[in-house]
Amino acid sequence: MSIDKVKELNDLWHIVGMRMKAEMNSGKYPAILGVSMVELSILQVVENRPNCMLKEISSQLELPKSTLTSAINRLESKGLVKRNLCKEDKRAYNLELTEVGLQAQHEHRNIEYAIFEDMLQKLDMEEKNIFIRMLSKAVSSKRNENENY
Repeated sequence: MSIDKVKELNDLWHIVGMRMKAEMNSGKYPAILGVSMVELSILQVVENRPNCMLKEISSQLELPKSTLTSAINRLESKGLVKRNLCKEDKRAYNLELTEVGLQAQHEHRNIEYAIFEDMLQKLDMEEKNIFIRMLSKAVSSKRNENENY
């Protein structure tokens, strides 16, 4: 693949990221104000896998333990998650979304919906199907490993 294609994809990826950030900071989503993308990813994993253990989150998001611990500490201090002692392994913790965490995750989905809906509405039905199929194929190795994410 040419470096030009990689650069083009990189530029497009950053445009989507900037749109997400602008939407997040629009003031319409108070529950996620100041929440980082890593923290949002953790909220999504916890929502999809209630009471998951920290090591599962670390593995799924490919985060070092220190990064995960820091992010969870921030989420906990913001009242978005709470740690529960694991019943099976008293040395481990499970995470659970609080009511505020559920609201934050709801806002997170609304942001993604707004951005992706805007992108897809510019395509006709055939182009939408092709786009989603191609993107799915491009990320398929990670998607299969992390299918609940």
